[in-house]
Amino acid sequence: MSNLQCETLPESISRCWNLQALHVIDCRELLRLPESIGKLRKLRTLDLSGAWKLHSLPQSIGDCNNLHSLRLISCVNLIMQPLDLFRMPQNSWNINLSACSRITLLPNSVTQLEMLNSLNLSFCSDLQGLPGSFNWHKLCALKLSHTKLRKLPDGIVNLQRLKELDLKGCNELCGMPVGIGQLTQLRRLGLFVVGNGREYASMSELCSLNMLTGDLEIKSIRYIKGSDDDRTKAYLSEKNNLQEVTLKWHSRKHDIHMAQELDLLNKLQPPTGIKKLFIHGYPGQQFSCWMTKEDDSSSSLKVITKQFGPLPFLYLTHMELVNCPNLMDLSGLVKLPSLNTLKLDNLSAVESIGGGPFPLLKELHIQKMPCLSYCSTMIMTTLADREGDESNHQAIQCFPCMVALEIIKCPKLKVKPAFPSSLESLVLASSNMQLLHPPVTTCSASCSKGAMLSSSTPLLRELSLSAMVASSSRWDLLQQVTALQSLEISLCDDLVQLPQSMQKLTSLQHLKIWNCGSLRKVPEWIGQLCSLQKMDIRGCTSLSSLPQSMVQLNSLQYLVIGNCDALQLPEWLGDLCSLRSLDIWGLPRLTCLPPSLQHLASLQELKISCFDALLQLPEWLGELSALRRLKIETCPGLTSLPSSMKRLTDLQELEIICCPGLRRRYRKGEGEDWHLISHIPHVDIWRITDED
Repeated sequence: MSNLQCETLPESISRCWNLQALHVIDCRELLRLPESIGKLRKLRTLDLSGAWKLHSLPQSIGDCNNLHSLRLISCVNLIMQPLDLFRMPQNSWNINLSACSRITLLPNSVTQLEMLNSLNLSFCSDLQGLPGSFNWHKLCALKLSHTKLRKLPDGIVNLQRLKELDLKGCNELCGMPVGIGQLTQLRRLGLFVVGNGREYASMSELCSLNMLTGDLEIKSIRYIKGSDDDRTKAYLSEKNNLQEVTLKWHSRKHDIHMAQELDLLNKLQPPTGIKKLFIHGYPGQQFSCWMTKEDDSSSSLKVITKQFGPLPFLYLTHMELVNCPNLMDLSGLVKLPSLNTLKLDNLSAVESIGGGPFPLLKELHIQKMPCLSYCSTMIMTTLADREGDESNHQAIQCFPCMVALEIIKCPKLKVKPAFPSSLESLVLASSNMQLLHPPVTTCSASCSKGAMLSSSTPLLRELSLSAMVASSSRWDLLQQVTALQSLEISLCDDLVQLPQSMQKLTSLQHLKIWNCGSLRKVPEWIGQLCSLQKMDIRGCTSLSSLPQSMVQLNSLQYLVIGNCDALQLPEWLGDLCSLRSLDIWGLPRLTCLPPSLQHLASLQELKISCFDALLQLPEWLGELSALRRLKIETCPGLTSLPSSMKRLTDLQELEIICCPGLRRRYRKGEGEDWHLISHIPHVDIWRITDED
């Protein structure tokens, strides 16, 4: 059973004597189970996942003496009170309480389940800790990911059958218990925190956990101490089943010994078969030698090594370097032939990126690099003629497969000679304005016989420009990307009107204009963008009107208008015959909806939000016969809905948020006008605050 609109299950369910599995899923209104549930003596599985309002289980649940599996996922109001709910310690239990955010402690009865096989407490955000003692000798899986646990009980190291101890996302954890290395059967750990003190396990205990699979994060690396022998152990390189490794230092500004940091990074060499590598907070100046360490183990590798140089990480597809303030040399990154995603974030000392090639790189993200001034998209190679003279030059693209490039907060950066011609998505934000200049069309004199470079990006489909203080001439770049399908312009405070070069974007399907406070008008030629399907205008506080030429946009299906203080909705809005979704919010001048909206025969979704002056919705709302979803949020002046709501027979969802007058009047089964909306399958009325 799923999506039931009931507060309890019928008592008659207890007469299903042979019932072995009961699944009641996503029943958000369910408050309780009948006490008679204990009569289901053959019940083996109980699944109440998604019962948001469920507070507790009945005491009689302990009479279900064949119960083995209990799933209470996302029961966000559930409180596991210390009652004797589990009277069958001999059963092989599987308990899933993930995302039960109000659970703070486990009842003692759970700690006595000797045959407990798996316990999932992931995303239990209020969980304060685990009990100090427990009898979980058969436990194979303990999932604690994304909780706020600060310490693990010492007894965990005695769970010799444990194969999964999932600690991913436990950001409050201070360290690992001494003896964690005894759990040699572990396949899944997710996180190893190096603690600051003798009460925590040293990094050397990780060496014996060689069966780990999946992803592993090493956190607080700066606390690695101990003997020289300890620092020379192969912490990670022998864990050949790992696919993803994250190394986190939490970088320091003082007391940094560059040679020691480099030596430590060298000792943290991941296994050569990993696919993803993340390095955060590394305080050293040089990159590790293991990025270019040669391995002659196979003839095929020798061929690749001959072409690109020594490459130990042939399968590495994703790499991120974040918050490495002293790192200056990225030469180790240029010889990774399988890399397709590279993210460089807050590398404040790096001045240039270039070289290559990256034959498979598809995505490059560059962010917060104030000293970065140069990114080369081409390299020159010298070719020998038949006599052996090095007389010919050839330009080779560094990024022949790149489809996505993101440059954020790089004020000095210049990309030369041009953006890669294979580019399909480009994001520019708070960066060098010269990035908007038209690209170079020919090589410099050093190129042989003026070989042509890519002069445009013919495949570009998505372009996002944010916080770019550009003169009108620099927007001319737009007229060269006629295949563009999506354009986003945001936080461009000096933009008074949309650039004329946009007029040629006849393939444009999505247009977003966000937080351009100086934009006064949208030009009439906007009606010529015949392919436009979605238009989103928000935060343009100086915009006072929209052009009537928009009625020519016969393909427009989605329209969002929000937080435009000076804007009044035009009467012709109802002439947008293809419109399927309308989202309007934060227009302080709006006191009523334009009557023409009743003519939107294709409208399926209507969202109305943040209108303090709106006192009523019109009766013609019932004319929107195709409407399937209606959302009303933060309209405190509304006290009723139109009686014509009963005519909206196709309406499937009604969501009311932060509207106190409506919440009381349309409360399910009790409100005086509940009958007007009782035909709607899904009604959600939310209260954000107690005053609501």
